[in-house]
Amino acid sequence: VYQNASGATSASATITNAATKTITVSGTGDATATNDAYAGGFGYGFSQEVTATVGTETDGVGIASITNSGTINISGTASASATDTAAGVADAYAGAFGAYQSAQATSASAIFTNSGTFNIDANAHATAVGTASVDAYAGGVNQFATGSAALVSFTNSGTFTVDAVAAADAPDSDAYATAYGYIGSGDPLTGAFTNSSNMGVSANATAALSAGAGALGAGFYATEGSTTGTDSNWTGINTLGGTVSNSGTLTVTASAAASDTEVGASSAYATGIEMESSVNTATITNTGTLSVSAITGQGGITEATGIRILSFTPTNGTVPGVDDVLTINNNGGTIIARRSGDGGATWTHGVAIDTSDSPNPAVINLTGGAVKGVIYGGIDVSSVDTINVSSGLTEFDGVVNPGGELEGQLNIAATGTLYLKDKPWANTSYDGPSAVNVDDFNIAAGGTLAVDLPTAPVAADAELAYPVVTANTANI
Repeated sequence: VYQNASGATSASATITNAATKTITVSGTGDATATNDAYAGGFGYGFSQEVTATVGTETDGVGIASITNSGTINISGTASASATDTAAGVADAYAGAFGAYQSAQATSASAIFTNSGTFNIDANAHATAVGTASVDAYAGGVNQFATGSAALVSFTNSGTFTVDAVAAADAPDSDAYATAYGYIGSGDPLTGAFTNSSNMGVSANATAALSAGAGALGAGFYATEGSTTGTDSNWTGINTLGGTVSNSGTLTVTASAAASDTEVGASSAYATGIEMESSVNTATITNTGTLSVSAITGQGGITEATGIRILSFTPTNGTVPGVDDVLTINNNGGTIIARRSGDGGATWTHGVAIDTSDSPNPAVINLTGGAVKGVIYGGIDVSSVDTINVSSGLTEFDGVVNPGGELEGQLNIAATGTLYLKDKPWANTSYDGPSAVNVDDFNIAAGGTLAVDLPTAPVAADAELAYPVVTANTANI
C-alpha cells in the first residue's frame, strides 16, 4: 500500500487494519539452472509520504499513521540452485520491509501502533556445486519526520517480529543477514517508543567461507543536515529527545556460522537500542527484559550491546548546553548483553549500557523495583557520567568501564544495594568476577555493596578472583 498526501496547511495519511483482518504480502523468487542461477524475492508492506507545504516552505501539520490490531505478514523469499559443474554460481537475494513513514511539516508526526501481530520475514537460500552468495535483509518500521516539531512514535502491545535468514550451501560460499525492528530519524527529533509486549529481531547467516549477521532492535538518529556556504555552516539542529520505554520483552539476536576456521570468517553484531545525535536529552526506561545476543561458531567476531549512545559531531554543529542530560533507568528490569563464539554453548559479557560516546552527560539510574534489577554485561561510561544505585537490589554481572578507565561516578544511596556477582561454578555464562572502575565511588549511610567471595582449593587463588572496586576517590 502506497499513500502520498500533501496540503497547504495540513495533510495526513492513515492505514488501519482491524482486529479481524489479515494482510499478507509475499514476494518469491526461485531459480534452478545447470550453470548459473539467480533468484530475488522481495516483499513490501506500506509506504506513506506526507508533506504540508506553503510555497517552497514546509508548513502546517503533517501526520502519517498506521494502526494494526489484526495480522500483517510481509515476506520475501529467494531460492537459487546451480546443479551442474563446479563453475556454476548460485545467487539469492531476499528482502522484506514492513512500513516506511515520512512526514514533513512544521508539526510533523509519524505514528505506528501495533496491538495485533506484525511479522516481517526475509529468507534467502542458495545451493551450488561451486559458488554461492546469499543476502537477506528484513526491516520492520522506518519512520522519518522533520519540522519545527518532529515526532516519531512507535507503540507495540502485540507481537512484533522481524527475521532475516541467509543460508549458502557450496564449497565457495558467503552469506549475510541484516535485520532491524525499528528506525526513527529526523531533525530535530522527538521519539516516543513503547514496547509493552513481545518484540523480537533476529538475523541468521550460514555459509562455508564467510558469514555475517547484524541485528538492531530500535535506532534513533538525529543526523540530518548538510554543509552550506563558504563558512561550511551545518544546516542540521540534530537534537534528540523524548522517551523510550520497554516494559515487555525486547530480544535481539545476531547469529553467524562459517565452517571456515579462519579468524573473522564469521561475525555477528547485535544492538538493542541505539541513539545518535549532537544533543541527547531523551529518557530510556526499562522495567521489562532487554536481551541482546551475538553468536558465532569457530570463534568468530562478536559484538553485543544493550543500549548504545553515540555522538554526532558535524563541523559547526549544535553544541550541548550545560543542562542537557541523557537519562537511562533500569527499574527492576533485566538487561542482558552477551556474546558466544561457540554457537551458544557458553557466553561472555557484551556491553549492557554504553554512554562513553554520549554527546552530553548521562545519568544511569539502577533501581531494584519490586524484586531486583539485573544487568549482565559491562557498563561503559565517560568522565562526566553518573551511575546511581537506589531503591532496592541491583544484581550486576559485568564490569563498569571494561577497559579499566577510572572515569565517571558511582553512588549507592541509603536505599540501594549493588551486588557484584562472581559465580564460577557450573555457570555457562561466567566471564570472570564483576568489578567497578570509576573516578568517584560513594556509599551513603545505609547503602550496601554486596560481593560474592567464592572458595577455591588455594585461598590466594580465590582472593585474586574476587570482585573489586577501583576508584581514585572512595567515600564509604
